[in-house]
Amino acid sequence: MTGSPLLPVVTIGMPVFNGERYLRGALATLQDYTQFELVISDNGSTDGTEAICREFQQSDPRIRYIRQPENRGPAWNFAFLVREAHSEYFMWAAHDDLWAPSYIGKCLEKLQAHPNAVLCCTEIDFIDAAGASSEEWKRKIYKNIETLGMSVPDRVHELISRIGWFAIYGLMRLEAIKKTSLERIAYGADVLLLLELLLQGDFVKVPEPLFQYRIAKSESLTDDSSDRSYQSTEGPATETPYTDLAIGLLNLVNRADLSQTDKTQIFADFVLTLTLWNPYWRRRIVAELLPRQALLSDPQFASLALTVLSRSVPLEMIKQHSLLANIFTAPPNSSVLDAAAQLRRHTAITPSLHEDTYQEGRRLFSRGRFEEASQLMLSAINQLPTSDRWSDWATARLACNQPAEAELGFWRALELDRHNPHAALRLGYLLAASAQDEEAVSHLEFGLRWLPELERPAVLQLVQQCRARIAAAKSSLFELSPRTGAS
Repeated sequence: MTGSPLLPVVTIGMPVFNGERYLRGALATLQDYTQFELVISDNGSTDGTEAICREFQQSDPRIRYIRQPENRGPAWNFAFLVREAHSEYFMWAAHDDLWAPSYIGKCLEKLQAHPNAVLCCTEIDFIDAAGASSEEWKRKIYKNIETLGMSVPDRVHELISRIGWFAIYGLMRLEAIKKTSLERIAYGADVLLLLELLLQGDFVKVPEPLFQYRIAKSESLTDDSSDRSYQSTEGPATETPYTDLAIGLLNLVNRADLSQTDKTQIFADFVLTLTLWNPYWRRRIVAELLPRQALLSDPQFASLALTVLSRSVPLEMIKQHSLLANIFTAPPNSSVLDAAAQLRRHTAITPSLHEDTYQEGRRLFSRGRFEEASQLMLSAINQLPTSDRWSDWATARLACNQPAEAELGFWRALELDRHNPHAALRLGYLLAASAQDEEAVSHLEFGLRWLPELERPAVLQLVQQCRARIAAAKSSLFELSPRTGAS
């Protein structure tokens, strides 16, 4: 579709409430693409938001400012902006994020090149309240979602294997977004909406960080009510948000126009992914459902996940549900995890190719071909990120004399599994080498528990060196500074 003066190619919808602190910066970075309309819906702001919006509207005819008489909540405001759009493509824009000049143009090119794709996103730079890069998110080495050419079960796997669903701010086809449940009041409404889009088509990605997402929104509590995010916690309070989100996603799958085979495969992948590959989500579910400090083995958690997720399976579908059939007709010693893994081996989402790539990377590493090894390992990580894979990749980067990259990799490994002793030890060595002694000691001491006796003395010696430096630094704080001038 070609644009015309009467019908812009892209509509940008900006929901805002009390956004004066960052609003000017956001509006300034959105004005580089030519054929767009920017619709701002002010949800009854009580600060200087209205004056800033009217100032920009007067200087740019592409901006349309609408002030709501009262605050009707973020979900309503996000949905209102979709109803106001009349172009072929649409994107939401938060009032405190930033975009590169080429963001819209490059996303548009991707969608036009892939007619079956419904959304295009880019890689992300995460920034704090002051606009500086977030060190925490650098450690995560977050990759935005892309599903080009994947089956529906594969697409769903890409969604649930991550924490952080920032593609909600990507460029979308308006006809696709209008088919979703826009004004949903639920925790994780953005994740549910993204699943509705993935059931319609692929997500594509521009592999450049053209989007700056502000993680630390404000140092002030007063901004917490801003229309910042579709990741809405609006609606009835729940003590089990992550559990409810998993069930809600599977409810959407079961209501979708998919084969029974696809639905069962997705169910099995939920059990496997929450058990083995998304430790953050797993920890949240355990904390929501069980007493504090509950420690579950993988088979125990898989059984808990089955119990919880079975709430999403309509009663008339249970007889046709092959995972449930496999579990209840399996030998007595088998587990839910075994049954789910067995079912997954016969699906399109089998990770064998990823595993082959990873193992080839390990073989190259053993032969001293560290650069090639790290490239293969990273390819496998992009398909299936696990703590061990990140730890091995970081070890390969260290062998390539890239300590900064290695440190990020070890942090990511521990983010996925805080009990990974190999990652903890190696990170401890790196932190000690850069004189980050207190953090180094905690990681080294944790890793010591898993070391054979013969390997412990060297680590204990390094811990003692770190402790000595910590003590010396503390004692220097109490030394009196030399007096200057007359007493």
